[in-house]
Amino acid sequence: AQQLRGSGYDIQKLLETVFNSESFWALHNRGTVVKSPVELVIGTVRMLPYPRESTEEMLNFCRLLGQELFDPPNVKGWTGGEHWISTQTLLVRNAYLAKLSRGNLDDSVASPLKLPTVSDEQLIEWLLPVKPLKPLPVTPGARRLVRALLLDPAFQVS
Repeated sequence: AQQLRGSGYDIQKLLETVFNSESFWALHNRGTVVKSPVELVIGTVRMLPYPRESTEEMLNFCRLLGQELFDPPNVKGWTGGEHWISTQTLLVRNAYLAKLSRGNLDDSVASPLKLPTVSDEQLIEWLLPVKPLKPLPVTPGARRLVRALLLDPAFQVS
């Protein structure tokens, strides 16, 4: 707050201060917030090169997960946090990620949809904010690993 006021409310200076702070990068702050439905659905399709669902289907998944866009329950918005997880929404989240990760990435077909060629450790670090909770697949393959990471409970948090 002092930095913001001292800079004459310069947002760029505020962001520099936040992004350069130790607290922002501290490992104990990772994986502490449950992803909202929008963050889960839109963030996942932006992160991975899988074929996208139609806009209507993505909006429907968000609605089924408890977040109907542009129709918050009140002026405060959605409660969020652990309220995003219930026995019903966890099943829908898992079904969505399972469906998405079955995307057609056949290497024999010329397609711009390719996973990055990086090590397994880099894929894990890129997709999960914390260590995976489930055992990783022993059979090699980036697509198999990405699917396992998407279905890992650690993917539900940011």
